[in-house]
Amino acid sequence: MLIGWAAVLEHLPTSRISPKHQVTLPRSTRGLSGIEEGAEVCVLPHAMPLRDGSKLTTLVVLTEEELRKREDAIRARDDIPVATKERRIAMINGRVRQLSVDRQRRVVLPQHFVKMLQLERDVYMFVNNQSVMVWHPQDWLRYNQDLEEEDADDLML
Repeated sequence: MLIGWAAVLEHLPTSRISPKHQVTLPRSTRGLSGIEEGAEVCVLPHAMPLRDGSKLTTLVVLTEEELRKREDAIRARDDIPVATKERRIAMINGRVRQLSVDRQRRVVLPQHFVKMLQLERDVYMFVNNQSVMVWHPQDWLRYNQDLEEEDADDLML
């Protein structure tokens, strides 16, 4: 376990999820840049693997353009059959939900996603270069506690 890591995570900056399942997307120039009121974002579940083989469910929020890029990347692969590519794309699109963004950058998470993540009051979100990741705060802590020493080199802590 990393020394001091638990102390850092103890002060995890979470956001509130409203009783109507509204969350405010982070205001960052990365991830969902260009998203304005009335825009639509795509949300889908994603499994994050732990070292013991189990998985934690998160949500990925991305633009329709980013979703298309991911589909194109699957189609461009030469190492898998066409039928497998199309099945993977269908499985992704079958799980995607499109959500409208209001002027305060809020979206309403569908009930089944809230249940899937077991969200009650708090949610942890962060932005990467392509999307926003939505986590149950305890799952984020568990995911980070799964780190090993060699992971610290890549984290620049």
